[in-house]
Amino acid sequence: EYPYTVEFTHTQVLKDAIIPGGWYAQGRSRESVEKASLEVSMPADLELHYKLVQHEVAPRISEDNGRKRYQWTFSNLLPLEFEPMGPRLGDLLPKILLSPSQVVRETYTGTFDSWENYGKFFYQINKGRDVLPEELAAKVQELCAGLSDPHEKIATLYRYMQEHTRYVSVQIGLGGWQTYDATYVYENGYGDCKALSNYMLSMLKSIGMPAHTALVYAGSEGRMFHDDFPSSQFNHAILCVPMEQDTVWLECTSSDNPPGYLGDFTEDRYVVLLTSEGGKLVRTPSSTAKDNQQSRKVKVQLTPTGDAKVSVQSKHTGHLQDVISQVAHQLTPKEQQNWLRKELEAGSYNLLSLELTEMPNQQVPAWE
Repeated sequence: EYPYTVEFTHTQVLKDAIIPGGWYAQGRSRESVEKASLEVSMPADLELHYKLVQHEVAPRISEDNGRKRYQWTFSNLLPLEFEPMGPRLGDLLPKILLSPSQVVRETYTGTFDSWENYGKFFYQINKGRDVLPEELAAKVQELCAGLSDPHEKIATLYRYMQEHTRYVSVQIGLGGWQTYDATYVYENGYGDCKALSNYMLSMLKSIGMPAHTALVYAGSEGRMFHDDFPSSQFNHAILCVPMEQDTVWLECTSSDNPPGYLGDFTEDRYVVLLTSEGGKLVRTPSSTAKDNQQSRKVKVQLTPTGDAKVSVQSKHTGHLQDVISQVAHQLTPKEQQNWLRKELEAGSYNLLSLELTEMPNQQVPAWE
């Protein structure tokens, strides 16, 4: 019977100073917490960086036998109610962001005391993995022969990548942080987000166009980003291609996106660019209400028997075409009709026809 109490203890041993991005004192909405505590124990010569979010519970710090312990304790946390269209619940719950002063993984070392050094570490472990096999390097030169506009070159190589690769999350060993090289993607035809971004980067590099992998937190809802706390606040990688007047951003895991379109998955977010000079904290571009629209024309013909023949023409742009684009590219015509039937909140009807048409020459992606 309510209320009931669940008690559990979780211990995690980390051998290479890689600390998860944060810890929540409270797990979900409509859940109270009688008591929650976190203890972090590490060698005394290392320092733990932390940031308190949505609370002011300072740690108790002690040192014994060459180890330093940080302890936080929370008591009697009241449940929170999630509000539709309100902030993400994870941004409201009490949280502790964690990051080590020094990071070590296999033969790689670094510090997370600044975004510059944070990016420098990830650049270091991925350095030298952008060399194309000779066959692909020749293909890139062939594709770009006769093209003078940099944007055309980017679009050509981006479409080539989309047609010849697919997204597969393969992460072994250092795979969570270190990308598979360009040759691996070329030979296998797949890679995860950072491998595909590195693959596109490698092709651009071979024709003298610099690009940078960008770490980002992806998801249509986004989340609160703490730009004053260098730490692992990312779950995805995209590509940034600097231009003289307008930087081009590429979502390399998509087989459908036009070049330069990010969508609500990664737009208007802080990202860290991985450069040879270190990490650079920048923000992806954001779209406007004008870019994301849905317009609809409905024609209804009534018959003497009370039936109706309805013709609907609907145009979707920007974010509002994302799902339509996926349906058009990934489903068969029959599956498209089944999808539409589930989407329509109508009574008894017969679906006579459905046609999805991509609108060309649009500043933002559009489907009709």
